[in-house]
Amino acid sequence: MSLSRHSIGPARLPVGTVRRRIAGRQRETTTPHRGGLLVRIVDAHHHLWDLTAHHYPWLTTDIQPKSYGDYSSIRRDYLIEDFLADVDSAGVTRSVHLAAGTDPFAETAWLAEIAEDVDRSRGFPHALVADVDLTADTAEEGIERQAALSGRMRGVRQILSGVVTAGHADPSANPAWHSGIGLLAKHDFSLDLQIHPTQLDLAVGLARDNPELTVVLDHCALVDQRDPDGLALWRRGIAEIAALSNVHMKISAFMLYNLDFTADSIRPVVHELVDNFGVDRAFFASNFPVDRLACSYAELWARYRASIADLTDDEQDRLLYRSAAATYRIDG
Repeated sequence: MSLSRHSIGPARLPVGTVRRRIAGRQRETTTPHRGGLLVRIVDAHHHLWDLTAHHYPWLTTDIQPKSYGDYSSIRRDYLIEDFLADVDSAGVTRSVHLAAGTDPFAETAWLAEIAEDVDRSRGFPHALVADVDLTADTAEEGIERQAALSGRMRGVRQILSGVVTAGHADPSANPAWHSGIGLLAKHDFSLDLQIHPTQLDLAVGLARDNPELTVVLDHCALVDQRDPDGLALWRRGIAEIAALSNVHMKISAFMLYNLDFTADSIRPVVHELVDNFGVDRAFFASNFPVDRLACSYAELWARYRASIADLTDDEQDRLLYRSAAATYRIDG
């Protein structure tokens, strides 16, 4: 797959670039987005946490430096009531909860109870992606246990970026981890994978070795727009991995390297990813409450929508709703 040579700096791509790339596929409409039309949104990546009921080391006892600096303001409860107030501000109607770094089975049981209490939660979150130790001899038992805890369970999250950014142990060096990955598709689970751009080759191999497994790359594969060499590496890796039809891209977490990001600053990356993955394998997510360090929930989704305002109604609906809903098997 050839990759267009757009700049991924703060300058905006020429209007229509992504539309021209997408024009070869059948579209339901070519009408540009109008602000008065109904917009529906799946938030494909958020967290809830209760610091009294559960232990989150990274929020309480093991505070480590982050690329985005001080995060003391989010080291407090973020409950379903807080999330509902946020989603109401942006018109989000469905959501996917990602493991937040606590006991994985207690977390799932807690989330399942919340989601089933419709009077309290209105059914949020609609899908869950949990943690499982895939290096353990009991990996399959862990997968089955997560599935049994909630019918909303859709996949497993694995964070490998810390191997590069924080010197964490590398699970991918363990053959047992790869065996664990191989069990996911058997149980109709997807894999949410958070990687650094230097690990894109690993992700390519993983996706090729497991063609029946849906792999979702979290947070734009941690692109840092400030680093020219890193951008070149990221672009090569994105072009290669996007050619694999079982890989999807989650467009999110721009604040990791720029707390002052804007719709204009992220537009080149957004368009680059849509160029490569198309509107059926890419979608947006809030990463809340972490992204609250940069802006409000409503403002975040306003920036996302502004970054794709030159796409058609159908293309926008896919990126904001249908692609995520299909990936995580969310009804409605």
